[in-house]
Amino acid sequence: TRDELRSLAGTLNEMLDRLEQAALRRSRFVSDASHELKSPLAAMRTMVDVAAREGADPELVGDLREEIDRMNGLVQDLLFLARHDEARPLERSTEVDLDHVALRAARSLPSDVEIDTTAVEPVRIMGDPDRLEQLVRNLVENAARHAVDRIWITTAEAGHRATVSVRDDGPGVPAADAERIFDRFVRLDESRTRDTGGTGLGLSVARAIAHDHGGELVLADGS
Repeated sequence: TRDELRSLAGTLNEMLDRLEQAALRRSRFVSDASHELKSPLAAMRTMVDVAAREGADPELVGDLREEIDRMNGLVQDLLFLARHDEARPLERSTEVDLDHVALRAARSLPSDVEIDTTAVEPVRIMGDPDRLEQLVRNLVENAARHAVDRIWITTAEAGHRATVSVRDDGPGVPAADAERIFDRFVRLDESRTRDTGGTGLGLSVARAIAHDHGGELVLADGS
């Protein structure tokens, strides 16, 4: 009856409201917790610097600094994802030369990985330059962890669509994991990785940035 349908519609609306509020509370918790971690991490970095000046073991100091940097990266990634989950608009938008972004990301990699950038073509888009730098850097660093010794980077433009492709000569990703690799904190078989660096959020963040710019990030051919 009409009354039953009205009651059902009201129940569904209430449920959707509760789900929306729960998602907002989760996002705010992540954001608040990440903010709270900034101060102790800064204090830890200061203590490590003091220990270094006082003659602490250089190897230990280096390991601690590396771990603190990793934790700082994790906090920044969590803060970004919390903002993304709240559907906030881009912080800024300007013209960005995507080919320059790709070449800078290539230069930032260790010298033990050969990088082919011959297919990097001039591409200019509108977007947040810092976030686009992060997107491409995350893709390139992920490829470096899985590559045997070679990575290919491509940028291209067709019509009103720009693309960035990052490919490596590693073992690839099983078809069953093609979407799972974009989930937060997901790590596949550790034997695929060169080291344990990264936060476990790199591809999640990269996909979120692509989405915020009206694009998409997908795995092609298991590569």
